[in-house]
Order: sequence, then C-alpha cells, then structure tokens
Amino acid sequence: MAGRVNSYFRRGDYTLLHLLAHPRVLANYALYHRQLRQKRTRITAHPTDLDFEITNACNQDCVQCYRHVVKPYNPSVLSPENFERILRKFPHITNLSLNGFGEPLLNRDIIRLIRLAKRGRPYLRVFFHTNGEFLTPELSRELVESGLTRI
Repeated sequence: MAGRVNSYFRRGDYTLLHLLAHPRVLANYALYHRQLRQKRTRITAHPTDLDFEITNACNQDCVQCYRHVVKPYNPSVLSPENFERILRKFPHITNLSLNGFGEPLLNRDIIRLIRLAKRGRPYLRVFFHTNGEFLTPELSRELVESGLTRI
C-alpha cells in the first residue's frame, strides 16, 4: 500500500489524502489491491473502479468504431436519476470513467453527473475521453469546477 501511496504523490495526485477521511473506502481499496496481488480467483472486496457509458451518441463516424458492427444503433443518454440510482450501489469506488462508445460531451447533463458523483466523495477521480469538438473555454472551466479530474 505504501508504494501505491507514494506513486500518487509522485504524480501530484493528492486525492488519496481525502481517502484518509473515509476509512471504509480506504480499507476496501487496500483489500482489493491485496487480493489482486495475491491473484485470487474470488475477490471479496467491492469494486474500486466503475465505467459508465453516459451516452452512446457520437458526432463522429470513425471506421474502427464498434458502433458500425451493432445494427440498428439507437443513440441514447443516461439520465441523472438513473446515474445516481446506479452510483449509490457502488459506495467504495475511487475511479469513475464516463466513457463508452459515445462522445461524453453530448450528454447535456455531464456537469450535473460529475457533481452527483463527487458529492460526498472528494477522493473520487472522475475522467473521460473526448474528441474535443465541443470543448470551449467556458465548458472546460465548468468541467474543472464540477470536480472533473482528468480529460
């Protein structure tokens, strides 16, 4: 655990300090990584990472994308209500990815979703990948202020 903590500080990621105020999350984090190192076939710890597809809509038509294989493809977005309902079932996560096969910035509620995720979880790292077409200085500022950790 000490090596993992040191790697966070070397990268300048001090969100781990917030974990100290949440002992159950920290204990679960340690148990999860200990069981992974032991190469257990059955992990009893709660998940520490969670991936959400907040939308499967996309403004691009990339040839390598899996969306070309799945027919018919019905674009949709994840509502804040469903997001919050699902998120409550995972109280021990430390990393949250808002990615899938869609462009996350097409979900108009992305700022609200990030705020919902960060509420009561100052240690949570929230991130997503984007093609950047919808990023503006104003939106970038809002994303950072809402608690987004990394793009």
